Amino acid sequence: MRKRMLFLTLVILLMLITACSTKESIKVGFVGTLSGPNSTIGIAMRDGMLLKAEEINMSGGINGQAIELIIEDDLNQSERIKEINQNFIDSGIQVVFGHELSSKAQPLFEVIQDKKIIVMSPTLSTYTVSGLDDNFFRTIPSNYDQGATLGNYVSGKSKKTLLIYDSSNKSFADGVNEGYIDAFEGMTADFPVINDLVDETDAILEMYRAGEFDSVLYVMNPNDVMYMSQVFFKENIPVDIYSSNWGMAVNALNEGGRAIEGATFVSFMGNLDGPRYLEFRDSYYNKYKKEPEFAAVYAYEAATLLFEAMRSSDTIDYDELKENLLGLGKMDGLVSPLQLDRYGDVKRELFLAVVKDGQLETLE
Repeated sequence: MRKRMLFLTLVILLMLITACSTKESIKVGFVGTLSGPNSTIGIAMRDGMLLKAEEINMSGGINGQAIELIIEDDLNQSERIKEINQNFIDSGIQVVFGHELSSKAQPLFEVIQDKKIIVMSPTLSTYTVSGLDDNFFRTIPSNYDQGATLGNYVSGKSKKTLLIYDSSNKSFADGVNEGYIDAFEGMTADFPVINDLVDETDAILEMYRAGEFDSVLYVMNPNDVMYMSQVFFKENIPVDIYSSNWGMAVNALNEGGRAIEGATFVSFMGNLDGPRYLEFRDSYYNKYKKEPEFAAVYAYEAATLLFEAMRSSDTIDYDELKENLLGLGKMDGLVSPLQLDRYGDVKRELFLAVVKDGQLETLE
């Protein structure tokens, strides 16, 4: 009798395990730029999301269902962004993660507006979509806030700033520049980089010299920030360097050398000595053999919020998931506390970091 009971118990356990293993997975669409010169943020964002998804699956998934990521490279092309998101919608995917640059907001919203699909971005910061009751959520402060933070800091240190920005990401640059101009007590002028930066170099130098500027604000990718800083350095032109967070990459700083020494960047990285960040950093380094960029950190945090809201849902239903996301309340992030407001925009602290001896040092 005892053997029969043991046998039946084993059969039931086997049936339960089989049922869980065959339970349909939760498909989450991921889209970002994963190849080409503008792929740094997209790759970091993907890696942070993947790490969190793997941790969730290793711990049993979401209510017994595994997370299955459908990863797409948008090639930084507007038409492909629209195509990928429409394919996600047509295939029944209800949650999309990604879209790292503000330049992607317009093609994204052309497809997802008024659709029953949740979109979570860790890094898309354009202020043009702030304060909207919609289906878009993010864990990064707005680009306007970046500019205002820098403008307040630079006031009293510089008198005249040349704003050099990548016009291909104009929606992001406009927000940073507007925030900077509103907060900065000095004078400004702008130089939109329309062609390849190498082709614009002489014109930038001529404008900087003629205008008697004493500082620059970069709203460009890390490689362009390093390149232009080296040009000023080789030309022996004194310049105080300020940059949005877009221009800051840990690996790129090594290439900047003395040209980037003393540069000040907006930073989203606060407490790097806390146990939550250190645990994440160790897991990330063990998996990818590199230090985490800010986009990886914010992607991991955004995924944490997303999966927590899913865990509290009976089904992956749009209305319920949206309600759960908005009701999460204040949470401990990896580097600073964060909370989604009633519009799905994040409330969290911004920081500034200066390059000192080739390393980024967070300012008090």
